[in-house]
Amino acid sequence: PFQLEGLAWMKEMEKRDWRGGLLGDEMGLGKTIQAVSLIMSDYPAKQPTLVLVPPVALMQWQAEINSYTDGTLKTFVYHGTNVKTKGMQVKDLKKYDVIMMSYNSLESIYRKQERGFKRKDALHKEESVIHAITFHRIILDEAHCIKTRTTMTAKACFALKTNYRWCLTGTPLQNRIGEFFSLIRFLNITPFASYLCKQCPCSRLEWTLDEDHRCTGCGHG
Repeated sequence: PFQLEGLAWMKEMEKRDWRGGLLGDEMGLGKTIQAVSLIMSDYPAKQPTLVLVPPVALMQWQAEINSYTDGTLKTFVYHGTNVKTKGMQVKDLKKYDVIMMSYNSLESIYRKQERGFKRKDALHKEESVIHAITFHRIILDEAHCIKTRTTMTAKACFALKTNYRWCLTGTPLQNRIGEFFSLIRFLNITPFASYLCKQCPCSRLEWTLDEDHRCTGCGHG
């Protein structure tokens, strides 16, 4: 019964300003089935849903989606070792209902886009096809994987575009309160996701400073 309550709550949260939330059920209480039920609640969507998971859970998610939906949802595991992944474009990915990938894979393609990679003594940059899509919904499974906001993995998640955002984790706090900010930042729950200026109403999702260590938005130090 609590899973049905959880699904009803998730549907209601998507109607609110922040369009998503954090499902913090403990391990073994069925966060996955609630998330899959949410995907089915507005099936078919015009855009795919992206599910980010630790590598060990990729196949489990695919199996559970097929099991719960009797194969209704067309799924694709986006991974470098998957032969079909190479050369895939936005239009190819949009044919699927659910795209699953590991945090490692997302970090890798985001790093190639932002920082590039060396090839024949030259630096090459490669656009991320995942970051080019505006997804219908993004679900971070074991969302505490992005608890450190300064990591490339967390930044890769922050840069994703989507209509609805969800974090699934039984341990939203592991060591300190600062870890919770990273999840709030991904969910874009204002004003808590923003950096606030002490001298003016300026607020920004990214804290960027100029050469004089002043805010690039308002110029205050």
